[in-house]
Amino acid sequence: MAVCKQLRWFTLTVGVLVAMVVAGTASAARPMNTGVEIYSGDAGNMTANIANAFPKVSLAGAKYTRLVLVWRNVSPSPGSTSLPVPVSALDNPATYNWTTFDAYVSTAVNNGLTPLITVWQAPRWAENRTTELARAGTVRPIPAYFRAFATAAATHYRALYPTKSFAWEAWNEPNLKYFLMPQKNPDGSWHSPAMYRSLLNAFYTGIQAADPGGRVVAGSTAPFGHSGQPGALLFLRKVLCLSNLNRPVSGCGADPAHADAWSTHPYTSGGPTHHAYSPNDVSLGDLGRMHKALVAAIRSGHLKSSHAPIQFWVSEFGWDSKGPDPGGVPLSLHARWTSEALYRAWRAGVSVFIFHQLRDRPVPGYAYQAGLYFCGAAALTDDSTCEKTTTSFDLDKAKPALRAATFPFTAFAANGRITIWGRTPSSLAGKTIVIERRTRSGYRRLFTMTSNGVGIFTKRFSSRLTSGFLRARMVSPSMASVPFSLAHIRDRPAKPWGSVLN
Repeated sequence: MAVCKQLRWFTLTVGVLVAMVVAGTASAARPMNTGVEIYSGDAGNMTANIANAFPKVSLAGAKYTRLVLVWRNVSPSPGSTSLPVPVSALDNPATYNWTTFDAYVSTAVNNGLTPLITVWQAPRWAENRTTELARAGTVRPIPAYFRAFATAAATHYRALYPTKSFAWEAWNEPNLKYFLMPQKNPDGSWHSPAMYRSLLNAFYTGIQAADPGGRVVAGSTAPFGHSGQPGALLFLRKVLCLSNLNRPVSGCGADPAHADAWSTHPYTSGGPTHHAYSPNDVSLGDLGRMHKALVAAIRSGHLKSSHAPIQFWVSEFGWDSKGPDPGGVPLSLHARWTSEALYRAWRAGVSVFIFHQLRDRPVPGYAYQAGLYFCGAAALTDDSTCEKTTTSFDLDKAKPALRAATFPFTAFAANGRITIWGRTPSSLAGKTIVIERRTRSGYRRLFTMTSNGVGIFTKRFSSRLTSGFLRARMVSPSMASVPFSLAHIRDRPAKPWGSVLN
């Protein structure tokens, strides 16, 4: 009997060790691809002169660019705003006005970027609206029309780029009433999760019908729930029919959710390890909890895909910097946090991380200063170098966070060991990386390593060092990361959108 117990113990122990090795290998092989959003629905300075914007996205080592396609802006009018409208009238891509959006897509593709196209905001005739006072395009969008539009959009871009498939995101922040209504039923139960599941599945069917290689990204959740709106984790569980303990519950029926990735926007009121106040919300420090729920949904069959494996994405994130925002994160900390955000997200299972802005909006006219570039040559004012409607981007000055986003590197000292992690620019594989320590006379080489097949390099080694700076240097092409302090940096308050909105 004792021998049997020992054998069982040995078998279980070996099984656990093997599982740990496999998990570690899979983790190391997971990419950390980055992207930057260019808001194509905005007529302001974010999009004036896209010919200069997209090359900067590419030079930032990004593989993706997020483009917002406003459905109601390109969709034809069937001649009446009354319902119903025959779905068959909407299937022909030629009836849509793609001209403006085509310019963004073509410039992105010509710069080696894969578009993540976020589709939302329905035409009036595609809403099941009665008397609600809500933002146009947000009230009960009709899934059949959403499917028809997805098919038309994927057909159009498949015809233009027959050898390429894009990523498609179904709606933006559907857990907020600003983007999708209603969030609750009259009896107080949640309405938006089931409504979104229907929209998602219709969208998935439409994309796959026109481009089987296209990837559909679900979720796109805002981090925080309040005033009758579900937080990001609660919304995921309701859409994917999970309990608070991530156990499958009824509700998904014969048609579970279909997507190739789940995305979220984990804005935080602190640093990269900061947790949201509510257990239903998701900030950067909560990504691991969301990933566990996502894995549970996949295992239960409540989230399915035509493409394996299903991925976990961050499709929007940033911190405002100081400057230009007087309430933002100081520039040196902003760079450190940018590298660490990518590392923490990667550890939590994220494989694609998209920054919200390429460049700041001008101060004080706008509330978003989380860009990788300042707007204009100066960091401070809404002046002639940073106009609201036209700019060449030529005078934009890079923030230190640009290099951190391009070549992220982290080094943490604890218990006599140092753990380093990094990713080469553009996820370059097989590159020689020199790990260096900063000294009074310059940088001293510690050791050399090689990036793996997805550009990741990571190592844990014994060391008594608890202070000072390390950096990673890629030999060819020559580039060095932002130096990373070994000293422990405590979490600190940081308003997600700086001082203007808060």
